[in-house]
Amino acid sequence: MKYRTKSLQTSASLMAQKEFDVFYLELQATDKLNKFEFIFEIDAEEAEFNTWINKYINRRVCVEPKLYDDSLNILRDGLALQKGRVSNK
Repeated sequence: MKYRTKSLQTSASLMAQKEFDVFYLELQATDKLNKFEFIFEIDAEEAEFNTWINKYINRRVCVEPKLYDDSLNILRDGLALQKGRVSNK
């Protein structure tokens, strides 16, 4: 299933979790200037993913801090690159 979010923190948590496989697909521009959506392919049943997202919203998800930080850095690098491309047009 595909999942889209504008949240950098949710994206990093999703990439750092180990309950199911997550594949980062792309960063897609929205209609608003300098606003983007992270798009993922989730290798989980919808019910399993919904359970995880509900736990995340209710602060019941734990991820390794190093994996979370690494994921944040990867996503930030992608955002900086994409924003640079948008502002150069």
